[in-house]
Amino acid sequence: MPEQPRPRLGGTDGYRATATLQTGAGLMNEETMAGLTFALVEMRRVEGETPLVVIGYDPRPSGPRLERAAVAGAVAAGAEVIRMGQTPTPATFKTALEMGANASVEISASHCKPEVNGWKGALGSHKPFGPQVDEISDRYWANTDSGLTIPLDLADKVPERPEFTEAYINMVVADMEREFGERPLEGKVFVVDAANGAAMNVTPKVMERLGATVHTYACDGDRPINEGSGATDLEGVKGFMRRNPHIVQDRNFVGALTHDGDADRYIGVGARIRRGGEMEFSDLEGNRVMELRAKGQPGTVGTEYTNDASVNRLRRGNIFRRGKVPFEFCSNGDVNVTNALRGHANDPIPWTRGSEYTGHHVDLEWLSSGDGVRTGVWTACYAAQKGTTFAEICKKLPLWHQAEFKIVLAKHISGVILDHPRVAEGRQAASAELEQAGGRHVTRISGTEEGVVRVWASSKKRKITDRVAGELVSLITLYGQAPHRGPIDARIRSI
Repeated sequence: MPEQPRPRLGGTDGYRATATLQTGAGLMNEETMAGLTFALVEMRRVEGETPLVVIGYDPRPSGPRLERAAVAGAVAAGAEVIRMGQTPTPATFKTALEMGANASVEISASHCKPEVNGWKGALGSHKPFGPQVDEISDRYWANTDSGLTIPLDLADKVPERPEFTEAYINMVVADMEREFGERPLEGKVFVVDAANGAAMNVTPKVMERLGATVHTYACDGDRPINEGSGATDLEGVKGFMRRNPHIVQDRNFVGALTHDGDADRYIGVGARIRRGGEMEFSDLEGNRVMELRAKGQPGTVGTEYTNDASVNRLRRGNIFRRGKVPFEFCSNGDVNVTNALRGHANDPIPWTRGSEYTGHHVDLEWLSSGDGVRTGVWTACYAAQKGTTFAEICKKLPLWHQAEFKIVLAKHISGVILDHPRVAEGRQAASAELEQAGGRHVTRISGTEEGVVRVWASSKKRKITDRVAGELVSLITLYGQAPHRGPIDARIRSI
């Protein structure tokens, strides 16, 4: 009987799974975290040189024990370790860049639920992709088959180094003051929602050192990470502002900054009080932030989910009466944004900035992956310098309607459902109809969640967008019927 292929432990943003105390290869447990880190260091070893590895984690229940295992794996592979402790992913990767580390690891599942955890391994500070992910996974399985065991107590002699997180905070502050002047947020008022995640003791400090008055939500760890808070659940911070209208009523209020659990993502929230006392919100999400950051750039990159209203404004050159900015689409995932930008490295003026609508923003002059802390603080400083608010920025940058669905199917069905003749026919018909309305759709298998198919559509016409997207979901659901299929989590998100 042929040997079953081993699962690939990695994707566009590392390896994620439900954390478990159960032993066994390939599970989200200590032995897998130690083994993956060992494999990464082994791959990055330079002959005659002791590798340097930077390791951090976000505050979910399984984090400390899985981080300990990752440290043990690095030590077992012969590495020196900077053990940052609880810290955002961008702080781990930026420290690796500044220290010239061979590798870095963040134990985090980003925006996922608290019971899920993940391993984000990087080549120095650069996320692996394609063949590099395969090599790390293959090395892990080869070492497992050879009987490699890693004593976890190897980690116990490696101390945590919180001073490196403090150094990262200082780097962000210095970077903002270079661009915007000393204490550019002086007198301004903000809310920070860190999703009870890794940036809850980072972003507020940065903002305060730049002069801001900061009100915090989900920055005290009183609830599980990402629960009812953060960049993937904006209703949390909006509810906080409704309960505290005096914050929004302050004439110096600018907006709210939100992160996901590991703070590689940022989305702003604008708020204002309408006549009659009703509070109105607007989302300064990835499309709009991309436009702000693209001004004056030689070009910018966005994923296939980028809103076409933003793309058209960039290409026409009417963003706040500035010049045209060339725009290029790429596949979903910030590693794909990075690779697309690197494709312009030899242009007369290299492209350095690109974005995902979900709030991952890449600036190659800073880091090759998303830094939600720096991007969020940048938009705060930009708004303060212009004397505007997040709400006003959103008003000036209207977006086309989007419909977004997430469909959960059995894993073996989700992998082939888009090739089903009737589904393929429906996708083609959807493309033709949306094109007539000036729009398009993206239907794909998720790169980070097993068994998930995502449907996204956008056009100038709300009714057509919602109907076409709904028809695609119905087709995929109908032909994706299988025993033990997971529940459907479908929703329409209006912008």
